[in-house]
Amino acid sequence: MAGHSSSSSSRPNLSRQASLSRVCQSTALVQEVLDNSQLNCASYPVAFSTFASCVRMQPASLRSIPVIAFETFKETDPSTLTVQRTFGLYGHQYIVATVLLPDGRRTYIKIDYYVSPPPGCTSLLIVTLSDDYTDFTRGTELLSRVAVYPSQDQTIARCGLTLATLASLFEVANEQLGPHPYDLLGRNCFWITDLLFYSVARRFGDHWLSDGGELTLRLPLTRFLSGECGIVETAIACAVPSRYGVVRSLLWLFAVLVRALLVWYYGNGLGRFVTQDEELAEWIELWLEADDIDATVPRP
Repeated sequence: MAGHSSSSSSRPNLSRQASLSRVCQSTALVQEVLDNSQLNCASYPVAFSTFASCVRMQPASLRSIPVIAFETFKETDPSTLTVQRTFGLYGHQYIVATVLLPDGRRTYIKIDYYVSPPPGCTSLLIVTLSDDYTDFTRGTELLSRVAVYPSQDQTIARCGLTLATLASLFEVANEQLGPHPYDLLGRNCFWITDLLFYSVARRFGDHWLSDGGELTLRLPLTRFLSGECGIVETAIACAVPSRYGVVRSLLWLFAVLVRALLVWYYGNGLGRFVTQDEELAEWIELWLEADDIDATVPRP
């Protein structure tokens, strides 16, 4: 499905980018928490690699800041291009990660995939920041969430997603996308959001299932974490209400057939595809290899 595009020749776009940069640069994570951060003066959106590099330069205490929620959203605003072109059937998808700062405040990271790089950026995989959750959720529908929210007398166990592990996942995503362009049937916004979300869900499954954990939608995500169903079935179950069983079945068949066609067409050559669940397993394995984290982090 079509994702966001950007034009470097548009003056209004540049004006919006300058405004966005000011918002991102002023977030508590950038201004008050990270040490000597290059994100202070970056032009936003920034590439995955820029964000990951900044996190890698931080002391261990800051790299271990927890990411307490990881959510997938679908745009529903009728003014957006994808919603218009599909008559409301589809909407661009992206992820919002919630970061719990040392003083208890929260800040938010929007994780997105563009059709073309925004001005000043060479990457299709980009990040924006905000201290206001509604900046990223206005005009959207929540599709799925994994979270562990602290209560007043509870601290977050340091065995879940952190800034460091999120940075290494970004590095894997960059490596896997490589030089491949955005394409409608394969590497699109559904592809990146599903792989990022279900990698996080599976790797830290015990964390999300612990006391205080939240899964939305609970039944399909619980079944996914227990190995009862795969990524395609789970993503469709989270996006389409159970009363539309026929629609779910048709979408599953379409997704499986399209991926089978891509696997056959590309073979083992450049841009190869595997099944969605095989690709998820590859991403998690690469993610574990990329990490220099403590051995107590659970492995799926």
